[in-house]
Amino acid sequence: MKDPQEVLKLAAFMICCMSFVWLKPKKRKFFSISSDPDDLSTYYGQLDVKRLCMHSTQEYFEKSWPFCPGVRSLLLFGVNNSLSGVYRMNRISFIFHLFNLLEVLDLRNVNVGYTYPNEIALLGELRYLILQGWFDSVTPAVSGLLNLETLIIEGGSVQLPDNIWKMLKLRVLYISSACFLDSSLAQHSLERSSGLQNLDTFSTLNLSFRQSLEKIMRQLPNIRRLKCRLFKSGESNADCSRIVALDFLSRLESLHLTREDQFELKRGHIVFRFPWNLKKLTLSNMHSSIIPKGGELSNLVVLKLSNIDFQEDTWDMTNEEWEFPDLEFLELAKLSIVRWTCRSDGDDHFPRLRKLVLWNCRRLKEIPSCLGDITTLQIIEDDAVCGGNCRMDFGLLI
Repeated sequence: MKDPQEVLKLAAFMICCMSFVWLKPKKRKFFSISSDPDDLSTYYGQLDVKRLCMHSTQEYFEKSWPFCPGVRSLLLFGVNNSLSGVYRMNRISFIFHLFNLLEVLDLRNVNVGYTYPNEIALLGELRYLILQGWFDSVTPAVSGLLNLETLIIEGGSVQLPDNIWKMLKLRVLYISSACFLDSSLAQHSLERSSGLQNLDTFSTLNLSFRQSLEKIMRQLPNIRRLKCRLFKSGESNADCSRIVALDFLSRLESLHLTREDQFELKRGHIVFRFPWNLKKLTLSNMHSSIIPKGGELSNLVVLKLSNIDFQEDTWDMTNEEWEFPDLEFLELAKLSIVRWTCRSDGDDHFPRLRKLVLWNCRRLKEIPSCLGDITTLQIIEDDAVCGGNCRMDFGLLI
């Protein structure tokens, strides 16, 4: 336990930091905030306004037509973040002409509708963009945003164009639902592309099993966070290997893999070779044979398994290969197993485990008693949906 004096000093330091973070920007008016048409009109023609946040109804915004040519960051918010406060794109598209020096544009409360707004290409200085809408594809015009570093799209599934690989400065590509790559991508574009060398985060990438998974991954050489969903579409290509090598992704730290329910994945159907430095791994709707052994991922810190098909009632971890020396967080969700077994000296399996989460494992009756020997274990969360009979008689739980 820390010395109380040290705790007080730390608290005082945090308060000072918070004061600096919140008060300094407030004094300097880091963001000019407007919530009614009278306020908006006061900014008309001002050149010193660099960041503008507008929190008003669409009617107020339309009446004001603020003209601030020097604005570099623009955020729009509907009143109370309610559905009625969401703007409609066809009535405020003039912003692309009034704020042509924008570097940051947050339109998460602007419904751009069923068509990607090509007018965004006018914002050549844009570095950060958030869109929200029902469009199902991004047009090739997006490649005109050569300075774009962050692209976030909230809404439905979206198909990305071939020329997405020309956006060399892109660092974050986040689609809240899922994104598809053009069907011709694996056959034509990959050979001509040098890849997205700067891309750090990509979520959620939908990949057809008929596409060459490894070829696509090689276009993301420096990726650190990646979320993918596998689905089956048509016949598999001849070059679609059952072994998917990801071990060349030397900087990958967080990986989330899942599959569509309609895509049946059997033992040996596909094998992943994970990068050795992976720290966080989430597997969902997969076969148990895909779960890597501890020896393969000795640096793994977080492991989440959801709806894994074990095909047997017991998850047997008695083999020494099931040792995760750095694992601190383990989550088991919606597993069909009845028993989970380890060696009697099983604390060697998870010597640094801090938290264990059991969620909706309805058939689970028994977990390893050796978990009680793990000195670092602090929390075990059980949602009480283990049939009420999950045996935890290792002295940690009453």
